[in-house]
Amino acid sequence: MEENKWTEAVATNYTKDDKPGLNFSKIELILKDKFAFKNYILESETGYTVRVVTDPQEVGKNKYLSLVLLETNDQADFIPVSELTAGTKWEIL
Repeated sequence: MEENKWTEAVATNYTKDDKPGLNFSKIELILKDKFAFKNYILESETGYTVRVVTDPQEVGKNKYLSLVLLETNDQADFIPVSELTAGTKWEIL
């Protein structure tokens, strides 16, 4: 069985009151590895699932920005900012 591939978020451009993904908006996900390529599906440790819509762009040392969409059918859904802050873990599905 293949080992799961994990990385972690290293920064966020959101503030605590933001609602990333609300109304199907794109979400900025900044990871420590060049990890999340277009069309990959990622899942956070707590079960939020996103689809990557851009290849990663280096935005600093060990910081790679990808735009993602929350996997949902409800425009009222969003991902808590706490899922995007430094230290949160993400897995390729």
